[in-house]
Amino acid sequence: MSRPLGPDAGGTGTSANEGTSAASSPVNATSSGCVATAGLMTARDGVISAGPFKANRGLWRAEQGTKFWVETSVNQKPTAAVIRAQLLNSSTQSMVTRRGPDAIATPDGDPPGLFFPGNLRLPRHGTWQITVTIGKDSGCFRVHV
Repeated sequence: MSRPLGPDAGGTGTSANEGTSAASSPVNATSSGCVATAGLMTARDGVISAGPFKANRGLWRAEQGTKFWVETSVNQKPTAAVIRAQLLNSSTQSMVTRRGPDAIATPDGDPPGLFFPGNLRLPRHGTWQITVTIGKDSGCFRVHV
């Protein structure tokens, strides 16, 4: 299995970790600094990537959620991925999901870094800001549900 980051990714973030990292793709950030994901299959903010976005259209609110992977391209010791989702314009609608080191997928032939497959459910319509933290690195993505 190869990592699903493609040429349609955008990003702006930086890495606080040392190690091997892939070059960033062209910038596609909102005024908040988060990557706007409309029309993108995958997105990158610095060394943090996530997706799929375009394929999840209409599926975020499904009972079981939808497939949502996150990764860092920084080669580092296994750690957790923390996914925070905040409904914009709402002080009460937020959620945190943690994927521990036991969730790391290590397919043969993949480049260094940590890849966390899994599901994510966003319970309400609106624009969500999803912040992914892996080790010392973080990335921010905006998705409209």
